[in-house]
Amino acid sequence: MASSLRVASSILARLPGSARLQAVHPLSRPAGHRALLPLTAGSLRSSASGAVGDVPVDASALRKGELPLWMLYGVSFNSVMLISGDLMDFMFASQLGLSPLAAAGIANAALGAAGICSLQVLPGVLNMPNKAREPEAFNAKLQGRILGIWLGFLIGLWPLMWPEEWRLWKAGAAATKAAIQPPPTKEELEVRKICQDKFPAGMTGPDVEQVLYSELRSRGWTVQNTLLAHATCPDEVNYDSDADLVNVLAKRWGKRFTLGGLAGMAFAGKTGWAAFSAHTPEKGGRILVLYGPHVGVGNDGTVGKVRREGQSHDSTCCGAAVAAFNAATVPSGDDWIVDMQQIALTKLLRPLKPVIEADPEPMKALAYANFEISHQLLSKQLASPEKVCAEIAVVGGIMVNLPGNLDDQFIPLTFEVLDCTTGEITDCFHRFGRTRPEHAFGSSAPRGAFFEEQAGEIRKALAARR
Repeated sequence: MASSLRVASSILARLPGSARLQAVHPLSRPAGHRALLPLTAGSLRSSASGAVGDVPVDASALRKGELPLWMLYGVSFNSVMLISGDLMDFMFASQLGLSPLAAAGIANAALGAAGICSLQVLPGVLNMPNKAREPEAFNAKLQGRILGIWLGFLIGLWPLMWPEEWRLWKAGAAATKAAIQPPPTKEELEVRKICQDKFPAGMTGPDVEQVLYSELRSRGWTVQNTLLAHATCPDEVNYDSDADLVNVLAKRWGKRFTLGGLAGMAFAGKTGWAAFSAHTPEKGGRILVLYGPHVGVGNDGTVGKVRREGQSHDSTCCGAAVAAFNAATVPSGDDWIVDMQQIALTKLLRPLKPVIEADPEPMKALAYANFEISHQLLSKQLASPEKVCAEIAVVGGIMVNLPGNLDDQFIPLTFEVLDCTTGEITDCFHRFGRTRPEHAFGSSAPRGAFFEEQAGEIRKALAARR
């Protein structure tokens, strides 16, 4: 008898509290429960092997019991997070300078904290069986919760499929769908290799932008005090991808002014520069100007052509530059009125035509010749920057357009910053980690600083005041 009591005491000590209560006091059982068998040493020994009395754990019921609440939590959390993230992006992103990811992250943090706090307050929601004493019940409830949360999160993605016409506010950037970009084909990869051989200094638009932003940010440039202009060719291949340099810069600085025309020449002229520069922020304003021509690489590797979307053959790129190079004569008289930019380009290019023709790769040489023309033309137009801004930076180079799903390249050739209060020029080209020709195209003389003339005028004016 004493031995039986010792066994009974040992088993009871290992039973959950409710089971011990029911074992000792049968009348304490909830209504509807089966009566437990009399406690004997034999029955207790069998209980010690895993069953609590004669009532087995219904794992399936425990899993199902956890599903509804945790599915509801997952659905509400994910859907409200997506909606509030998009709303925050729409309402506050432009004022606070938030990216779509930052807006979503803030919404996620706020809702996550609120959700966890609410679960702490609700009675019994987070309670779990003792893992050591009731492992089967613990695992069943844990599996139910995990499954419920996963199903809830999946169902909570429904805002992503909400029709645009049913939206309560216009789509924010967080709701803007990214363009699907398939991987490059084998033919396109061959074109990329040819481009790397022909233009080894090439960089992608985002890589160039990161260099520019890193340098300019360290000098105090911000979205609020900076105005962007670009003198680039209007050809659609320069703007048909989010990774194209002009688009990347515009996304960073938020606004842009177009100075360029055919072949990337700054055909807006001095009037365009005067109009643009007058828009600069008054206190500590900065101006960033991107300039340069473009050239394509066709599907067969030919420089000076590109395969455009929806076409089955390569076409000239830059078409205006190639036409100007191939022109036998320069139109005169009243013809300029109907094709003024092309006629001007032909006249500007004519002195460099013999040098281009003598080059073993004339289309590549044409791109560098066009850069030289755009470089000289723009430097003469950016007059008296000290009257409109505290600092001005120019970034010049050649855009290389590639077909299909390949990112275009940019060959950097100039990156200068002029302090308009002191006339100090900072050559930042080394930040690209690339090499460049030391001489101007068609000349044996080294190319001087872009802002050499402007810096001289500023220093002259400062000296006159002393």
